[in-house]
Amino acid sequence: MRRMLTVALRPATLDDIDSLVSFDHVAQRSPARVTFVREGVERSDCLIAERNGAIVGFLILGRFFGHDFIDLVYVREEARRSGVGSALIAHAESKCGEKLFTSTNLSNKSMQSLLEGRGYALSGYVDNLDEGDPELIYVRSSREGTG
Repeated sequence: MRRMLTVALRPATLDDIDSLVSFDHVAQRSPARVTFVREGVERSDCLIAERNGAIVGFLILGRFFGHDFIDLVYVREEARRSGVGSALIAHAESKCGEKLFTSTNLSNKSMQSLLEGRGYALSGYVDNLDEGDPELIYVRSSREGTG
């Protein structure tokens, strides 16, 4: 396991979009993803994690059936498993309402582990978004004993 290092968190600006796209492998081949990231930044719903002045990850918040929802968490490959994703999610948790939802593919075991370690509970799944790879829905409640 990698050593956990301190990250600085800040809101994304339009000047950050090229940097975000430069390490987001999906955005590099999907104009729709670039648009999605840009819209998150424009709505002020994108949070950036920096380490030593370099952007190492980002998170985009949205809404899901009237609740806060983490639409996307993306961390540079070389910074994964070093606390960046957890720091981004912790900040989102501190800013969101009673319930915070997110999702990940069944194949994304790293994200599932991160969410379960932060107290998220599996809430359901959706088939047919990515062929053969169901989307798992997770929720974290700020009230003990709910989920």
